[in-house]
Amino acid sequence: MVRLYSVSPPGELYQQSPTEERSIIYLSIIGSGYVGAIVAACFADLGHKIVSADIDAVIVDTINAGTAPIHEAGLPERVAEHVDSNGMGRLEATTKYDAVLDTDVTFLCLLTATVSIFRL
Repeated sequence: MVRLYSVSPPGELYQQSPTEERSIIYLSIIGSGYVGAIVAACFADLGHKIVSADIDAVIVDTINAGTAPIHEAGLPERVAEHVDSNGMGRLEATTKYDAVLDTDVTFLCLLTATVSIFRL
């Protein structure tokens, strides 16, 4: 069972009742940078199964070692908590993009185009 926290009504913290149940969703996150790593860890924290796909093998190895690939407060603890070296954790990373085919939902967390990068 997963506990869900949200704000409702505004300003008051709502905690899901222990008798309420939620389905675990199998999510894929494409991109493991500043947005993707945080989104993946937070969804894993909510109890969902996450596969994070990235082209960078160093980032993938970092995540699978239980280490955060970027600096963000609280992220190292969340990644370490949800990664399991036997692949039994809620969070895993891969360079194989076909892993998204087995998931329920895919989030694209890719580089945002800017003028300085693409010289529009």
